[in-house]
Amino acid sequence: VPGGLLMPMLAIGGIAGALVGGVAVQFSLADPSQMGVFLVLCMAGLFSGTVRAPLTGAMLVIEMSGAYHCLPAAVVAAYIATITANILGSNPVYDSLKERMLEGRKHFSVM
Repeated sequence: VPGGLLMPMLAIGGIAGALVGGVAVQFSLADPSQMGVFLVLCMAGLFSGTVRAPLTGAMLVIEMSGAYHCLPAAVVAAYIATITANILGSNPVYDSLKERMLEGRKHFSVM
């Protein structure tokens, strides 16, 4: 995949944040100036839930966006996403990739 996994995860998180923020603004639950916060929190949450690295996810998104005022909320969102993913029993993305690679090696090994 060109761009690896990092960019698609962050892009999907940003799209999710735009959708959630748009709905919140539409129903007057948030001010339009808060859209950036929705983007940052969803990006941090999606990355953290997918990779299972909440502090890394929160810091990565905060550093990339420069939204340092969102740091506490991003850490909370990242931990909630990680805990939710663990409760649901999904595998971290890099563990899944490792299993696929090892499975592929079994087919090509010569005895």
